[in-house]
Amino acid sequence: MSNGNFCERILAAAQRHPDRLALRVPDIMAPPGQHEDITYGELAMAVARRQAELDGAGLKKGHRVLLFMAPGIPLYVTLIALLAMGMVPVLVERGMPRKTLRATLATCGAQAVIGDIRVLRLWWLFPPLWAIQRFTLSGGFPGIRNLNAIPPT
Repeated sequence: MSNGNFCERILAAAQRHPDRLALRVPDIMAPPGQHEDITYGELAMAVARRQAELDGAGLKKGHRVLLFMAPGIPLYVTLIALLAMGMVPVLVERGMPRKTLRATLATCGAQAVIGDIRVLRLWWLFPPLWAIQRFTLSGGFPGIRNLNAIPPT
């Protein structure tokens, strides 16, 4: 088995089989049984776009990035992009007790957070989020930038 990371394996699969199914994720916002699909080719393109957005936002190798995102294709695209760029994703559960959440935010050393606008719009309630970059993948809100709207560098 190769010592290459799994992001390299995804890219290799995208080159060999761009039309093959890469991910099938239950759509938690839809009726039961619904899912989102993405092929390896689509996944590779989405990851490349996300990497350009992250780079345009000034995020660099070694940065810790909090992810407040629901399970779905955007989460996996963001996770793969972060790992491929050498960043450290810090996953936060939605149902995490407030005390545990506050401790995680205070100790993880994150430089940025990417999350659902419905959660991040309350960023001002959590002092550890005051001094880091805040991004969402849809819409905007005072103090939060839309990652998709950041031009690549």
